[in-house]
Amino acid sequence: MADSYDSGALEAADALRMEAHQLRETSRALARQALEARTSAKIIKQRARAALIVIEETARVNAELRKTVEALAARLRELGVGPETVVMAVKGISNEAAQTAVVPLRPAERLALTNDLVQWAVEAYYAA
Repeated sequence: MADSYDSGALEAADALRMEAHQLRETSRALARQALEARTSAKIIKQRARAALIVIEETARVNAELRKTVEALAARLRELGVGPETVVMAVKGISNEAAQTAVVPLRPAERLALTNDLVQWAVEAYYAA
């Protein structure tokens, strides 16, 4: 009877050791996953900050560009230049700038920018 008790106790102890080992392995795996998640979160935050900087800088540049185009359109109107000529001048400037750009724009972006420039010029021309 003592032998069966000892063997039952040994089996129970082995089972507990095995369960403890599995728990340690699970704990290590969860710790690795938590570290990976934290690292991923840091990377996402860095990329979000970088994107925000780009968005803010783009808005600032667009505002400056708009002021410049508006001033050009108003000045050309003062000089008696017709609206069609102003539009052609703005399109020409836009195309020339796109050809010499450090970072080339994709065709859709280039077209959108040109359309914005023309719209701003026409609005400023008729507002003057």
